[in-house]
Amino acid sequence: MTITPHPDWATVWADEQWQGFFYPLCRVSGVPGLPTELALLVLSTNGLWYDEAFATAEASAHFTVFRGRGGQVAFDGDRRLFKGYAVVAEFRARLAADWARNQAQYLAATTPEQLFAVDQLPPLATPAGFDAVYFLETFRSFCYVREQYRRTGRFRSINAWLRGWHEEPGAFFVPATHADFRDADAEARANQAYLFPTLDLAVLHPVGLVPAAPYFPDGNTMLLYFDPVGQRLVCVHHYG
Repeated sequence: MTITPHPDWATVWADEQWQGFFYPLCRVSGVPGLPTELALLVLSTNGLWYDEAFATAEASAHFTVFRGRGGQVAFDGDRRLFKGYAVVAEFRARLAADWARNQAQYLAATTPEQLFAVDQLPPLATPAGFDAVYFLETFRSFCYVREQYRRTGRFRSINAWLRGWHEEPGAFFVPATHADFRDADAEARANQAYLFPTLDLAVLHPVGLVPAAPYFPDGNTMLLYFDPVGQRLVCVHHYG
């Protein structure tokens, strides 16, 4: 398999409205049992909280389903699933502009407090349920880990970089044959009826696992499956 970490946001979405709702962790191709040219994306929704009243067959707090479209992905879920959805795009745009202006300062941070400082960000009125601090910390953590990898070739967690934790993820992605995936997959299947009753993991092709925690201050493992019939990508959120 070929693993491409941190794919460019601009190459991911068929519909740009979802930038800011999902983080592209890596792209995987050459998956055993699938067409060699098929490239699959692993995406995370860290930084947002959920309103389960708007869960659908496309997404909930426990899984997200994407459709492939011309090498990119599309999402048909309800925006209202994500609390504060109306300000996500604007807040992300402000964070991206701020990162572009002050990237050198952020990459020189030696503590979480320096990286996550909010003094340079213009205030934005946010609706109930939108956690602006959580969103900011998630965004800057993702950018910091990504840029440090590009500069140093070292893939370390944000907590290893800034808190000195002995936390080395070892890999951006592990295949479905790995013991970590098999254990998480077994747990997901055991709880399928409760956590995601609209999914049938038995008919999906297992692809692998991405430990999302290295990218963010907190995170969940992402289990990746592919639906060859519907040409759908299924990301299961595993909080093991």
